[in-house]
Amino acid sequence: MQFWDPNHLVAQELNRRTIATPPEVKPACCVSRGLYWDDAILYAQRTRWSDEAPASFWNGPLVRVIPALEAALRNTK
Repeated sequence: MQFWDPNHLVAQELNRRTIATPPEVKPACCVSRGLYWDDAILYAQRTRWSDEAPASFWNGPLVRVIPALEAALRNTK
């Protein structure tokens, strides 16, 4: 899913979660003014946002990580 977050609500929540519980998969890029941007984040099937489950893939910028994201998607099936 891709979406525009003009008020940075998702980015703020990602930042809050990474401070509260550092992710197992740490993004290698894309923090500006304390907010994550242009990242691809992959969670296991049926994960709900309220679960605060760890991401199985998280990196960016998107244009540079597409091959790694595709590989991660193949490994989740």
